[in-house]
Amino acid sequence: MNIVNFSGHELSDIAVKQIEEKFAGQDLVIETIKVGLSRSKPLFTQIIGMMRNVKTNLNSGSQPVVILPGLPIAAALILAYIHGVSGRFPKVIELLRNQDSIWETHDVHDLEFYRHGSRKDR
Repeated sequence: MNIVNFSGHELSDIAVKQIEEKFAGQDLVIETIKVGLSRSKPLFTQIIGMMRNVKTNLNSGSQPVVILPGLPIAAALILAYIHGVSGRFPKVIELLRNQDSIWETHDVHDLEFYRHGSRKDR
């Protein structure tokens, strides 16, 4: 399973171990993408350029798994792009800082599952 890390930083050993535990039994490849966005340039144009540098095939038939950046609008644009190329929402790994300021894996959110569950509220 390929995971694309858009968080803007390398994952701690603790976070990697926790991700391996959450996806037990699967061969994991974590691709870290440099996220350097300028607020003085159109964000979506920058997102498209950044996404074209992703080596992981986001439209491989399996649900993409991503770690999103902390900038909310960038996260939303990445989700829109992934949905556009794959036709589905990814799973998102949520990171939180612990008391020692080390990023740890908090949860995995299946956005496609949430999307389908939300349809009953139409």
